Amino acid sequence: MQVPLTMIRKYHRANFSLSMSSALQFINSWEPNPHDEALEDPITWLNQQDFFQEAKDSMMMVEHPLSKSVVDLMKEMPVVCRTITIKKPLFPGLGMNPWLVCVQTMPTIVRYISTRDFLTFKDKSHDKELINCAMLLTKHPSGSILSCGAGKHMSTYLLSGDPTMYHPDSDLATWAMVVVHLLTQPSLQSWMKTELLTIQALHQCVYWDQNTSWRRYLAVVASSDFRLGLVTQSAHLPPYCRCPHLNKFMLACFILRDQLSLSDMEARRDAAVLEFFGRSCKVSMLPYMYNGKFETTVDHILNSTPITMKHSLRETIKDFTAKIHRYNWRSLQLDVVEPDQHAVRISSMNLSCATIVNFFSNLCEGLGPLSQQRWIKLFLGGLSVQDSYKRNTAEPFDLPREKVAREIRWGNFMLDAVIWEVKIRLVSRIAEHVYAWWQEEKGDSECFIACETEFIFRDLIDAPVIEVN
Repeated sequence: MQVPLTMIRKYHRANFSLSMSSALQFINSWEPNPHDEALEDPITWLNQQDFFQEAKDSMMMVEHPLSKSVVDLMKEMPVVCRTITIKKPLFPGLGMNPWLVCVQTMPTIVRYISTRDFLTFKDKSHDKELINCAMLLTKHPSGSILSCGAGKHMSTYLLSGDPTMYHPDSDLATWAMVVVHLLTQPSLQSWMKTELLTIQALHQCVYWDQNTSWRRYLAVVASSDFRLGLVTQSAHLPPYCRCPHLNKFMLACFILRDQLSLSDMEARRDAAVLEFFGRSCKVSMLPYMYNGKFETTVDHILNSTPITMKHSLRETIKDFTAKIHRYNWRSLQLDVVEPDQHAVRISSMNLSCATIVNFFSNLCEGLGPLSQQRWIKLFLGGLSVQDSYKRNTAEPFDLPREKVAREIRWGNFMLDAVIWEVKIRLVSRIAEHVYAWWQEEKGDSECFIACETEFIFRDLIDAPVIEVN
């Protein structure tokens, strides 16, 4: 759904004058240090200290800076960043929710670059690798521009490509999508582990202040009330508890991984799976996910329905068809098979149940697989309560399995769907079945004449499918 532009401008429109003031304040107080000197741009062989010194000596020291937008600022005060390829087109709701961006791949050739060069490479292929997003880097433990409004504005532009937009949590959203992308891969390679350590280091450098909203959110996820960190939004909770995308909760679990036990991580995995189904599924979708099958066969229905001899083969078939029409379908036993976590492939944005399970398995070595019994409980639980706050605060939060199966078994959709399949098979067999019976009763010659004169097989093919009341 397209978010109105007026709403985006109201809540997330950038104020470049504030970003510029932030940049000026940062660069005027900046001093050369070993942390920025250690962060090198492999393309120009310059380091972050060189970039900041250049900015301090030139553009930032004049009375009227040349920068007119965040794009100019990224050219005149370059920051080293890590290149990313995100999936496009971008989700329409990005204007209100920066957590909706998904990583497609992580470039391996041009991995590190300055924001100045990024603007040249942006949306272009280099050695068959597309660069269309980036993640700002720092090694400074407390004096990073990433913590300033100017850095947040740069991160927003790198993520969204829109210089007029400002999201204070754009850096977190970027880290989250990278972490989720890496930890949902089939195998965790050494370079991926290095990238994850980089994000861990970035987090320590940027969010060292314990009073920030993000640090408060981490405290919730680390507590016994961790499920509150999965609520989309609620008047019962402070704003920092909002979880606009499961990526936020999963990033928090990544940051807290050394503080959580195996059972703690398993509980958070299960809560994330339950919330995923709650956000992605509706109860009305249940019949599509359960499999239904009559225990009887088409041959049994045909053989158990009596054939009455009429004056002609055509009339006999019509009479037999009418009996099939009046067949008591509810007298048959319908076998309902529960869905399986490997068969239900519901996905939303970059996530599915399988990717969430894989994420936590890679995150926490020794975490066991999600059992089918536990999965069906989470699956039904997610569907049973559509309100996110109630879903994460109420117990019990799952639908009774027997009740669900019973309602689906005799619900209109599943019953009609299975009957429809059986009817198609029956209709294709009626002519053959009655003809064989007629042949046995009347003999070959009379049966042949009846079929030749009445075109019975043609009429059957053209006839409408039987409707069941």
